This record gives sequence, structure tokens and C-alpha cells, in this order.
Amino acid sequence: MTYEPSLVKLPEVVQIIADPLKR
Repeated sequence: MTYEPSLVKLPEVVQIIADPLKR
């Protein structure tokens, strides 16, 4: 149950890091 919030936030963090990389 502790991993649920982490898994939901994971894609958000990945998008924030991948955004500048895509540019």
C-alpha cells in the first residue's frame, strides 16, 4: 500500500525529467 502513491507519482516525475530531454 505504501508503493501505491509512489507508483502514481513515478510517471509524473518521469514526465518532468523527460520533458527537457525531449526538447
